[in-house]
Amino acid sequence: MDNPWASTKDENNISSTDSTSFSQGFDNNFCPADPKDVASTNTSSFQPLPDSESYLANLETKLGKLHKKSTSSGAEKKDLLLSLAGAREGHIDRLLNAQFSQWQGICDNNHFDNPVEESLSGTVIRHIAPHLQAVSTGELVHLLKADQLQEATDYWNKKTFALVTGASRGIGRTLAEKIAKQIAPESVLLLISRDEKSLGSLKQAIETDRPAVRVYVGVTDLSTCDESALNGLVSSALAGDSAESFAHALCIHNVGSLGDATKRCSDLTQTTSCVDYFRLNVASVVVLNAIFLRHFASGKQQRKTVVNMSSLCAVEPFASLSLYCTGKAARDMFFKVLAKEEPEVRVLNYAPGPVETSMRSQLLDQSWIDEIKSGGLGLTTTVTCDRLMALLARDSYASGAHVDYYDS
Repeated sequence: MDNPWASTKDENNISSTDSTSFSQGFDNNFCPADPKDVASTNTSSFQPLPDSESYLANLETKLGKLHKKSTSSGAEKKDLLLSLAGAREGHIDRLLNAQFSQWQGICDNNHFDNPVEESLSGTVIRHIAPHLQAVSTGELVHLLKADQLQEATDYWNKKTFALVTGASRGIGRTLAEKIAKQIAPESVLLLISRDEKSLGSLKQAIETDRPAVRVYVGVTDLSTCDESALNGLVSSALAGDSAESFAHALCIHNVGSLGDATKRCSDLTQTTSCVDYFRLNVASVVVLNAIFLRHFASGKQQRKTVVNMSSLCAVEPFASLSLYCTGKAARDMFFKVLAKEEPEVRVLNYAPGPVETSMRSQLLDQSWIDEIKSGGLGLTTTVTCDRLMALLARDSYASGAHVDYYDS
């Protein structure tokens, strides 16, 4: 190897275009020469270090390796990047696990399963290793809310035909109000109840809040109307629209009555009262459900959802509630069968929990069971309806399942 410390004749007149000779010219600025030697010569006042020869040889070797790497294949370059990434992770782990007093307890075997404290060290950790750090409780809440909002948007923000029975008060009214706020413009709400005044005020409130949603009211007594009247209600709400134009067809069977909670099973001796009860609470539900599905049978690509407002009484017996328990159990089983027969229809039996409604007030007044009368405060309609809306949007329940408000 040529001695890079040697002077050339034209050292002081190197052409600016001679990049090769310029790049190979090393200046020795490391060690001053002996003053006696400098005085007797015209050479530079510096001399090479004792290990300069080996240093330059090593430097030349490294430069050669770098040059070889720069012309290597794409695979080798990728290996280099992976190696650098691995080295970076190693440095991060060593930094985070350093025994600094202000970081004690933050790191645990290179796994960061606990959120860091809101401190300077926590800020540093989040900056250099955000992909390793567990989220804080506040962050988790925000993420869950964002997921729920996205689920609700994906599920509800479609042109929807929604039918709600028992819509004039209680759970039915709250559901109608909440559905109207979320469904897409040009959607249709069919609200059925025998209370004309309450239905009228609900219709006006929804149309004021969501003028792009069309609201139809069906003022009828489901305990006495026949299949022709029920079919007419659905047909009228669909007037001007084809069933296929709706992306989602939703039917919520909320209608129901308590029965006489003052009577035991041994007191039920009148056939007429039993027939009237089951006509409203079971027969009308079965027939209206069939009419609803028939109208939307041709919509192969649309989502179809049927919700039965159930009760804990559908799965557990309660003294003084013989007719109510029987009717709820019958409805649950009917909709379980529907889920088996119609796999393309999403079916949910939802038990809303002990909700503060007029029916619950009636139960507390009439029941002779101390356990029922001392039940305490119930849920609000808003709370249980929010739970149902979230269940529908998440769409993870087994079709035909019985899901209680208190189920996890």
